[in-house]
Amino acid sequence: MKYLKILVLTLLVIAVGFNIYQNYIKDKTPEPTREYYQQLAEKSGASIIRGFTALTGGGTGAIDKIDGDLLNDGDVGIVVTDAGAYFYTLDATSGGSDDGLNIIAPDTNPGTKRWVLTTLFGVGVSTSAQDDAAVDYAPDTASETHYYTGPNHDSVGDDNDNFEIRRSATPGTNVDYRVNRSSAAYRADKLTQDYEEVQMAIFDWDTTITEGNGKFYFHVGQKLHGMNLSYAHAEVITVSDNGGTTDIYVYNYTDSVEMLTSPIQIDDEEYGSDTGTPVTINTSTDDVAENDIIGIDIDADGGTSTPPKGLIVTLGFSIP
Repeated sequence: MKYLKILVLTLLVIAVGFNIYQNYIKDKTPEPTREYYQQLAEKSGASIIRGFTALTGGGTGAIDKIDGDLLNDGDVGIVVTDAGAYFYTLDATSGGSDDGLNIIAPDTNPGTKRWVLTTLFGVGVSTSAQDDAAVDYAPDTASETHYYTGPNHDSVGDDNDNFEIRRSATPGTNVDYRVNRSSAAYRADKLTQDYEEVQMAIFDWDTTITEGNGKFYFHVGQKLHGMNLSYAHAEVITVSDNGGTTDIYVYNYTDSVEMLTSPIQIDDEEYGSDTGTPVTINTSTDDVAENDIIGIDIDADGGTSTPPKGLIVTLGFSIP
């Protein structure tokens, strides 16, 4: 019995000592730091998700503050500001040009590492002083599509609208859609597209085409104001027979200028100008303004024996 008590006391002392030793070791072992997890992630190749409160500036909370040497390919950066939320991925081999939005380089040790914007949830995103509450998705290359949503994109010309949407391979050109609200230039609410067409029946379907100036006139309204003549086509209903070409010119009677340097031309025994010599537009006189009067002149009627009958002319205008 005496030895049993000694054994029990010995085991109890060992258990208490082991517990004290465990607590001592635990107190002496530091908690894993962020650097520890960073190193662990780098060794395993895992991506790290980081949160930020600013895009650039290199200050506390800015996505460009993190040292490039601490970033791994595929890391995710989420930037939340008053303007919206931006989602970035780290491309370690990008080497793209830092534009402060679509591509952001680390301020320190950037190398070829770049934060690349993948998704944007905008409350009111402004990419320059003139584009208040606008979003501008710039392409990386000229072959990619450029999108712009917002007011007064380039602050010049007649596209200073209260709201416009652009789509173009070249930033700042080719407005596809724009909405004017109380615009001084247009004085009306409307939606315009990249191209507008005017189609005119110059001669009735059974009427022989004859030469002469001013065979038809049309008035330039608000919707065409500031546009340029960009294409032209002509079509007859009855073709000529053993005759010559039908030559058609477009003349701005308000400005007293020819808008073409070579005519819309329909060959003998052909219905349309698409099979003839291509028309050449005079880029120095191709613009029209509201209240201009545009006329159609026939320089050659297309026939020495049987001239063509019926004539339709289609003119296309685009926003410069």
